[in-house]
Amino acid sequence: MEAGGQQATAAEAITANNWHHLAFVGEGAQTILYVNGVNAGTVAAGIPALSGALVIGAASAQGGEGGFVGEVDELMLEKTSRGAGYVKFAAQSQGTGANAAKAVVLGEVQAGKGGHNETLEHMMLFGDIARNMMFDGWIAVGVCVLMMIFGWTVAVRKFNYLNSIHKGSDAFLKLWKDVSSDLTVLESDDPESFKTMGGRVDEKTSRLIHRSPLYHVYHIGAEEIRHRLGSGRERSNAGLSARSIQAIRAALEAGLVRENQRMNSGLIFLTIGIAGGPYVGLLGTVVGVMITFALIAKTGEVEVNSIAPGIASALLATVFGLIVAIPALFIYSYLSSRIKDLLASMQVFIDEFIAKMAEFYPPPSEASPLTSRDNGSASRVSEVQTKPSETPCKLTPERATTTST
Repeated sequence: MEAGGQQATAAEAITANNWHHLAFVGEGAQTILYVNGVNAGTVAAGIPALSGALVIGAASAQGGEGGFVGEVDELMLEKTSRGAGYVKFAAQSQGTGANAAKAVVLGEVQAGKGGHNETLEHMMLFGDIARNMMFDGWIAVGVCVLMMIFGWTVAVRKFNYLNSIHKGSDAFLKLWKDVSSDLTVLESDDPESFKTMGGRVDEKTSRLIHRSPLYHVYHIGAEEIRHRLGSGRERSNAGLSARSIQAIRAALEAGLVRENQRMNSGLIFLTIGIAGGPYVGLLGTVVGVMITFALIAKTGEVEVNSIAPGIASALLATVFGLIVAIPALFIYSYLSSRIKDLLASMQVFIDEFIAKMAEFYPPPSEASPLTSRDNGSASRVSEVQTKPSETPCKLTPERATTTST
């Protein structure tokens, strides 16, 4: 090895017709030669800056360029100065001996322990595919991303909403067990009385049950009853006819429909993602494949390296469409199931409310004459009977008159 006018002679000659690993490492003011990972010589001169052509090997004696005569499998130039351990490991791993086999096994063991992350490599492949994606593919991906953002936003809000009304419904049903046995709380002229269910609800519980759709239906029923019974003492012996009960049921059913619309609002974005995501991705894929084949026909290059990047990037649009649709399908199914359960519980509550109301407010023709809801106690209605007088009516002579013609 010769550098800066200085020459170092190797301790052992390199055999011909064999592969060898050579490494030149410049460490400051010296250059080290490694042969097969072993230090073969050192020259007290640094590696000069590469300002011209790089020549491997010495120049010929006749002044020609000369250089290395043989085969080179791989040539690497690195800016960082490597240590002896690094050079030795590189030489052994690239060799063909027993040490090379051990180095490969060591690398596989380290990969299983996390030294080599295959998942990271797969993610990097997605990055390479994305770099080859065309403009039309990015449009499809952008639309899929927008659908995913809207769908996930609706899903999070709907999760929170259903959890809140579920807690409110549980709290309301506990209070309804006490109120259903005595519906006089619905007759109060004070609106706050039936809003607080006869003063049974504190401020914290009131905020909780006001989120429940069962409370909204209860509020509608209470307003309808107060409207039909009248006010003050007029409602003391009043009842509800069959027509009034049917009208109240219709009002409660209308409230059920409105609550159904409120609970299902926004789910359209999830259905759009389920139905539209795969189609948008497929459109991007088809357009990308068409453009890829058009470019192949135009350039005439029918190689795998020219076809594969375009097709892979086109298929990435379909992947994004499926990423949008599959989670949206699962989330929509879960939310729909919870909404159906809530609607079923509301229907049961309406039937129970109507039954309690019909029992507590019977029509006047069916009301018992021995009961009155004024004071909650039984009172007998007095009967008045007029009997004929037992004393006959007599005419006295003084009052009798005679008329003659």
